Amino acid sequence: MNPTPQVFDRLFDLFEGAGFELYMVGGCVRDLLLELEPKDYDFATDA
Repeated sequence: MNPTPQVFDRLFDLFEGAGFELYMVGGCVRDLLLELEPKDYDFATDA
């Protein structure tokens, strides 16, 4: 399953609404910058 941008928007909004920050990190960021399809997605948060 490849998440849609709307899924990520909702996830970021949920964390922001709770007063936290959410960051996409790791190889998925590299893959997206290189216009490759990420195999997985990694996140970091201050929650």
